[in-house]
Amino acid sequence: MWGGAKRITSADTVLVEWSTGSHVRGAIEWVAPQFNRLLGMDACNTTVASVLACRLCNELGPCGTLGLQTKSGLRSIVFMLLWIAHKVLDDQPVSNRNIPRVWDCMAPDAKGCRTLPQWNALEVTVLRALAWRTHVTAAQAGA
Repeated sequence: MWGGAKRITSADTVLVEWSTGSHVRGAIEWVAPQFNRLLGMDACNTTVASVLACRLCNELGPCGTLGLQTKSGLRSIVFMLLWIAHKVLDDQPVSNRNIPRVWDCMAPDAKGCRTLPQWNALEVTVLRALAWRTHVTAAQAGA
C-alpha cells in the first residue's frame, strides 16, 4: 500500500474540480505511476487514460462532467479511466473482480465506489459517455 501524499486520496486536494481535460489529466498524471506500478503497466497507460479523459470532457461538457463528478467523485473517475486504459492496452487485463482490491491499496480511506457492482456500473457509465458500446453481438464482432 502507498502511504502519505502518494495515495490517490490526495488527488482531491490537488484538483477539486475538473471541467476540462487538462484538470483531469493532471490528476491522472499524478496518480498513474502508482497505478501502473501496481498493475505492471508502462507509461503509455497514462497517455491512453489522459486521452480518454479529454474525450470524456468533450463528450459531456462542463455540466456533464460536474454531474459525473458529483455522483461518483474525482478519485473514482480517475481510477476508472486508468482501469479502462489498462484494459485497452493489455492483451490479458486484470479482471474487474480485482478492482476493489486495487482501489483499497491505492485509496483505503477514500469515499466512492466500494463494491464490484458499483465499479461495474461506473465503468459502463464512463464507456457510454465516451460513446463506446458495452455489448457487442457475435454478428457485430465478425464471428
